[in-house]
Amino acid sequence: MRHRIFSLLAGLMLVLPAFATGHELWFESADEGLVLWRGHGHEAAGHDSAQHGSSKGDSPEHGDTNAPCPVEEFLQATVLESGGSLRIISPGEIFPSIWPSDAQALAVTVSSGIWTKTPLGTINKPRNRVESPLTSWRSIEGLKLIRSWDPALALPMGNYLEITPLDNLLNMKIGAKLKVLVSRHGEPVVGAVVTYDGNPRGMTGPDGRINIRLKSNGRQTIGASLTIPLPDEEIDEIISTARMEFFLE
Repeated sequence: MRHRIFSLLAGLMLVLPAFATGHELWFESADEGLVLWRGHGHEAAGHDSAQHGSSKGDSPEHGDTNAPCPVEEFLQATVLESGGSLRIISPGEIFPSIWPSDAQALAVTVSSGIWTKTPLGTINKPRNRVESPLTSWRSIEGLKLIRSWDPALALPMGNYLEITPLDNLLNMKIGAKLKVLVSRHGEPVVGAVVTYDGNPRGMTGPDGRINIRLKSNGRQTIGASLTIPLPDEEIDEIISTARMEFFLE
C-alpha cells in the first residue's frame, strides 16, 4: 500500500509542474535588493544568492528562458521586514520590482494566466480562444523565502496556497522532522501533494499538516501542489503550486 501511494504521488508530481508552466520562481540578489526570477535555472548557484548575498553576475548563466517575473503577474506579496513588521501588498497596489535585501522573509504569489493544451502544443490562452482544446487551467505559483526566524512565520502570510513552518526551522538539525502546514485562504488543505527537494513525501492530513525529515545542509526546498476543478468556458481547473525555501548551515 505504501508503495502504491508513493507511486501515485510520483506520478502526480510529474504531471502537475509540467501542466502549470514548466517554470520555477527564485529570488536573486541585485545591487538594489532582491529580484524575483522565473525560468528553468533553479538549480544554478544564483538560486541561492538571495540568502548568501551574491549577485546574478556572480552565478552561472541561467539561460535565455529566465527573466525577472513581470510585476503585472503578481497576485499578492507579503514581506516580513527586518524590524519584525508584516507588509502585505495586494492587487490594486503597486508591486515593486525590487524587494528589500534585509527582509526576514518574503512570500509572493504570481499567475502566468490561463493555459490550454492542444494537439499542437500548449498555448497561453483560454480554451474558448484556441482551436481543438484538450484541457485548460489557470496557473498560480507561490514562493516563500525564509532568511531569519520570527514567531510570526508560524502563521500563513497570504491567502493563496502556502507552506508554513510550525517550528523554528532555522534551528533544526539534519535528521530532524519539520512539521509544516499547507493552507489556502488561511485554512488547512487536505490532500495536498508535498515534496522535499523535488521528491514526493506524502499528502497532507485532515489538519493540513505533514512532517518532513530534513536530510542535508544547504538549501532546503519544500513544495506543495493542489488541483482545484473549476469547469467553465475558459478553464477546467486551477493548478496551484507553492514552494518554501530556507537554508541550513
